[in-house]
Amino acid sequence: MPKKRSMKDIGKQDEIHPSSRRFTQLNRVVLRDDKLARMNHLRHKSKNNHVSRAIVFKLALEQAKATTFTEAQIHDVIQQYIARKDVELAEEKAKRRPGRPPSAKQQQLTMSIEQEKKEYETGFYCPDLRDVESCEQIILWSGDFNALPRIKFTRFSKPKEEVMQE
Repeated sequence: MPKKRSMKDIGKQDEIHPSSRRFTQLNRVVLRDDKLARMNHLRHKSKNNHVSRAIVFKLALEQAKATTFTEAQIHDVIQQYIARKDVELAEEKAKRRPGRPPSAKQQQLTMSIEQEKKEYETGFYCPDLRDVESCEQIILWSGDFNALPRIKFTRFSKPKEEVMQE
């Protein structure tokens, strides 16, 4: 296993020949740093996604002032969560002149909505609000990512009759 080096370990980088050993070392270090930064970004994006979902379900539970939800209520909250970007997408479509390609923001919104819809068909990962203990934990939850493991999460799939109708 090669030693994981950093820029500091390799030393000065004045003039390096492109086919030298030091150049290949530097190249490996730069590629490794880029990979670590990319993986760190994906991890933070995933964390934010879980936290935003938990916040939406916490707000829905607090607004309903209920101790638990039925599966139908959970599916309604999931559909509201998926539809939260529809207004913004409609505004972006309205801004665009006819015959022009969609903007980058519109493409991103469309892609994220489609991704969430596909996830809902296969199994949407969200807090299990059918369980009383889980509901209590989510109400007490302060919004911290590190406290999320206390809350029971599960996957809810779109009901089969809705999948058949579309």
